[in-house]
Formats: sequence, C-alpha cells, structure tokens
Amino acid sequence: MSTNSAPVTELPSILVHDFDPTLNPFGRATKELLARNIPCVPIPEKQKGCQLKGWQDEASTDPQKITHWKGKGLRQNAGAVAKNEGICIIDWDDIALIATLPQPLPCTYTVRSSKGLHSYFLQTDATRALGNRNVADPEDSKHHLFDFQQHNKYVVAAHSIHPSGAV
Repeated sequence: MSTNSAPVTELPSILVHDFDPTLNPFGRATKELLARNIPCVPIPEKQKGCQLKGWQDEASTDPQKITHWKGKGLRQNAGAVAKNEGICIIDWDDIALIATLPQPLPCTYTVRSSKGLHSYFLQTDATRALGNRNVADPEDSKHHLFDFQQHNKYVVAAHSIHPSGAV
C-alpha cells in the first residue's frame, strides 16, 4: 500500500441536512444525534466541558430525558458520546492526515468541527480493543493529529456554539 501526501482537496462524505430555524443549537444537535442513535449530553453554551454530574452514565438517546435537558437552557451545546456498544468518533485536528491513509475512509457521518472534522463509526471488536487515544505528531508533540474517542469520551456536536461564538 502506498501513501498519498497530496493536500486534502475533498472532504470525506460530509452530510448536509436541512436547516430548521425553529430549533435552537441543542435542539438541532440532538435531533441529528438521535436520528443516528448517538447518545448525547448537555454542555453549557460557548463551552466544551459537560457540567452534568456523572455524564458518562447520564449520556442518553432517551427523547424524554433530552426534552428535560432542553428545558434547562435554550442556548446550550450538545456533546456526542462514544459508547462501547454504539459509536466511536475520530476527532481530526489535522485533516491533511486523511490524505496519507493507505486507503480511503468508509462513507460515514462526518461533520466539520472548529479545528477539522468529526467522523462517526459503528463500534467493532477492533475499535473497542483500541480504547481512547490522543495522537500527536511523533516529530512535534505540540502538533495534535487526532483523538480517537472510543468509550465515555465525547466531542462537541455540530450546531453547538464554540467558545469563540462561531457555530
């Protein structure tokens, strides 16, 4: 297998959804996550850290629980949570790395993030065996490449409001 070091000119399978202006950021995010059976948690607006005590056990796809969270704050963010029996997430901070992979990524739900992309995959025995990983460039430890969120880790979901104010 050869590697391709050409710059990324095309992003992998980014799905575009209809924009529903009647939904707030948390409503839009949870609507997309629930459609894919991805557990979620509430995160305060313009933040990345979940403040929900025991969020790892509270992460949910239960519409009633999520409706309850919606009532707590109209402008909150949502976190998409990786679980052993659900999905895992690659949080790409350096999308140029994708072009160097020995084979293309499979078509999957992928969204833009503030630094790169979030790619969601169904768990397999192999992904469960990997566990959670943070990967930096071996030649420059300050150059973060990606995080592999395998279990009880989350990414801030699409439609959330970044600390900078960007969506």
